[in-house]
Amino acid sequence: MDNSSRSQMAEALFNHQALAGYRAISAGTEPAPRVSSGAVQAMAELGIDIGGQCPKPIAQDTVEEAFRIIIHGLWSRGMPGPNP
Repeated sequence: MDNSSRSQMAEALFNHQALAGYRAISAGTEPAPRVSSGAVQAMAELGIDIGGQCPKPIAQDTVEEAFRIIIHGLWSRGMPGPNP
């Protein structure tokens, strides 16, 4: 997962509407060099700027500290959690 489109959009939508003290962090197994221009454009149409976001790798400490983990796409071998 390159963490360049859908998960970046989901992170931004959640964080835009989240109550104080809650936040989303998206990450991928093989992060792309940048967020896709299509995702940036789609979010701009909603009034949310994600142009400054960067795709991020999944970090073990982030996984361990998470209250809830939502997985979409293919799950990489070697990562904690379900491996369908």
